[in-house]
Amino acid sequence: MQASEKQKIIEVSNLNLSFGKKHILKDISFYCYEGEILGLMGISGAGKTTIVRVLVAQLPNFTGKVICAGMDVKKSGIKILQKIGYVPQLESLNLYYNFTALQNVRIFGSMFGLSKKEAIEQGKRIFQVLEIPEDTWKSKVKDMSGGEKKRVSIALGLINNPEVLFLDEPTTGVDASKRFDILNYLRKLNREIKTTMVIVTHDLETSNICDKVVLLRNGQIVDFDTPANLIYKLPSNGEIARLKIDELSNKIIETIQNKDYVKYVLRVGKNDIEVYLHDINNNIKKLVDQLVDNNILVSSVTRGEASFKRYFQIRMQSIEQSKNEV
Repeated sequence: MQASEKQKIIEVSNLNLSFGKKHILKDISFYCYEGEILGLMGISGAGKTTIVRVLVAQLPNFTGKVICAGMDVKKSGIKILQKIGYVPQLESLNLYYNFTALQNVRIFGSMFGLSKKEAIEQGKRIFQVLEIPEDTWKSKVKDMSGGEKKRVSIALGLINNPEVLFLDEPTTGVDASKRFDILNYLRKLNREIKTTMVIVTHDLETSNICDKVVLLRNGQIVDFDTPANLIYKLPSNGEIARLKIDELSNKIIETIQNKDYVKYVLRVGKNDIEVYLHDINNNIKKLVDQLVDNNILVSSVTRGEASFKRYFQIRMQSIEQSKNEV
């Protein structure tokens, strides 16, 4: 099914929210189709959590149109809670550590009116998708590894078979080596169970599994699109030159930045830079030749694709510079 044929399960149009005289959310608009993964991204204070609280009917005093799980938030109120799932940032907030994983499933299932049998069947199905070892299902949660606790927490968020699953910083508290495992499990869940997911995060690597991302800053949307489309907006459609320069200095970086065909220069190592050039095919050789002519030793040159992390970094720096120039 093409995206155009799917239904918008989340739709936010001209959302504004104020606390007293403080304007918290300003003209927020975005949407998400059924079965997609949407990332709400930005640094602390950007407005991510506040948007989620509006979507789940915790902050009713907003203006604008807000649809969540296919329901009008203004009209439906807390009825929406029956159609969503939530995974908190800290597993300790939704796990009973002295009970087993299956006992946790039974407890949370009962909150949604599931029988013991129904809850256990649903829990086992999700545990299998998440590849939680079967020999741990009857072990106390406190004895599980950090990654296993995180996956049980995710399973509890899905126990009521929600139409939308909200995840708050799902990679927080997980070893760096396990972060990608968690993201891969979320993508696997999304593909096999078809649950729409909204991930609230400052972890930019999460963009790798997102169909769309909302970039937020100070309660406003900076960008809303697919990660690939955002990267494509960079010079040369996101293709970059990586240069290794012996004795790299700020003066050399400034020399490169001042060239009219260079848009951005990012230092990414002691002697390494990423250069974002207009028309990279014609200008990369020109850049290297000019550097060599100025006795700047370029020891290697490679071409590659910009990451979403780099896009975010450049975008936020550009906004800050524009703000300072005003």
